[in-house]
Amino acid sequence: MKAFFTLIIRQLCHRMLPSLLLLLACLGNVRAQAPAWQSAVGANGAQVYAMAADASGNVYLAGAFNNSVTFGTITLFGSSLGDVFVAKWSNSAGRFVWAQQAGSIGNERATGIAVSGNSIYIVGDFSSPTLSFGTSSITNTTTTNTFPDIFIAKLTDVGNTGSFTWARQAGGARYDLAPAIAVSGSSVYIAGYYDSATISFGTTTLGNNTAPGVISTDIFVARLSDMGSTGEFDWANRAGGIGNEEAYGLATNGTDVYVVGYFASGRVNFGTTRLTNTREGSEDGYIAKLSDTGSFTWALPVGGMGSEIATAVAASGNNVFVTGFFSSSPASFGSTTLAAAGASDAFVANAVDAGPSAAFAWAQRAGGTGLDTPRGIAASGTDVYVTGYFDSPAASFGPTTLVNVAAPGTSSTDIFVCKLTGSGSFAWAAQAGSPARDEGLAVATSGTTVYVAGNASFPASFGTIGLSQVSGLAGFFATLGTSALAVAVAQARPDVVLYPNPASLGTEVLVAVPVGRGLATLTLLDACGRVVRQRASLPASVAPYTLALAGLSAGLYVLKVKTENGTQVCRLVIN
Repeated sequence: MKAFFTLIIRQLCHRMLPSLLLLLACLGNVRAQAPAWQSAVGANGAQVYAMAADASGNVYLAGAFNNSVTFGTITLFGSSLGDVFVAKWSNSAGRFVWAQQAGSIGNERATGIAVSGNSIYIVGDFSSPTLSFGTSSITNTTTTNTFPDIFIAKLTDVGNTGSFTWARQAGGARYDLAPAIAVSGSSVYIAGYYDSATISFGTTTLGNNTAPGVISTDIFVARLSDMGSTGEFDWANRAGGIGNEEAYGLATNGTDVYVVGYFASGRVNFGTTRLTNTREGSEDGYIAKLSDTGSFTWALPVGGMGSEIATAVAASGNNVFVTGFFSSSPASFGSTTLAAAGASDAFVANAVDAGPSAAFAWAQRAGGTGLDTPRGIAASGTDVYVTGYFDSPAASFGPTTLVNVAAPGTSSTDIFVCKLTGSGSFAWAAQAGSPARDEGLAVATSGTTVYVAGNASFPASFGTIGLSQVSGLAGFFATLGTSALAVAVAQARPDVVLYPNPASLGTEVLVAVPVGRGLATLTLLDACGRVVRQRASLPASVAPYTLALAGLSAGLYVLKVKTENGTQVCRLVIN
């Protein structure tokens, strides 16, 4: 029998030489395209809204929880409406090492987080009459306590413990929200929107440019100085017209500050720069720059006849990267136009900052026939990483297509994370999720590791990693390494042969190592580690096995054959 298998394998290898050469060529591409999911950690009871990573690979999560939340062996107890949490994952210890909370009788949540050395800054909103962060207490502006005010708080991380150092409040008589925060040195910047008639940031008060009898939102950007044991507002600036204008993303590069969001007014002034809406009343996106003194320097529109909303921004050198979603066909990014393929598509664009002005260098779209929404962006040199979620049955990211795991005829969102090069080309895209709701909300990099955070439903899969400890919708963070799937399986024993390979409709699976008296399980994974085919409980007597491939996209796959004698792995190209 052993001689028989040896003869068959030699014959197949001879006939498959062209295929093997093609396979090696594909492997070269995969090394740059498909990092594998390395880990995934869930937090029962948490809703994660923001994440940051430091230079040592430590991860900081922020968000909200109801009643209780567990981070590894740490459990926090709070109110039923919603309390703030901040938790640290230690890269060296491989576990959560501390978690802090703030809450009262109302609804509180942290929506943004930034890290500078051992200083951790969070921003969010609270509706309680008062809110305490350690020994610091802040008071809501409204006497009825039904409207949220903004908080900014600092924590000091000393390794295995972290504690609140100071907290500040900003707000007016109605809704005031701050989704974004960034830090540069001792300067802390926040951005958001408000529909209060006036809003106060320390001694600075901003008005709202609304028509009489109309309630609408205006944009704000503000700066605080961290003086160690306290933080003080330095300035605040606004932009807005008679319609709704909102800010969702913020980034710094030295003393330059960039803010993104949307405007619905017919015309909006960002300092001396006036942007005109393509269709008044609809949402046009924008990216605007402020100097460190709080003055707007320039602004660029993202426009079309539909809706364009910028959700996140990152800066590296003189490159400003912005992401969001659009429904127009076309949507304009300077001289570049994109056409939406579905209800809303994702966009990633690069604006080059020339100091007093800027211009778009490129823009790319991604998505499918449904709603595809980016929420987080990070830049490392000229490389750009984006995360979000998609409910399209299939979403394309350049040459890569991700397939939603929802059952046919149902709708849910899956997580995506993708990388683009400095020239605007998609390098790779990866998917994670469950048949229910999953969302990527934040992305960060540290060294060669990419971190993704958000919320996922049980049971969510990140490649071959499952979050079995999560029930319902719960917070998570996960990591992708730079090792491609091809590298991860390069040391597999050549005990499985497929013929034909490449294949299109099906392939025969020949196991050179006898399967024994037990059963065999065939599991086919795509280049992102997602299970796309599986045949389980196959008796040894039916070998060789037939694996149907109809309906799968062209590309590189990995087949795992599990028997009582172990697991063998081989690669398969589908054309």
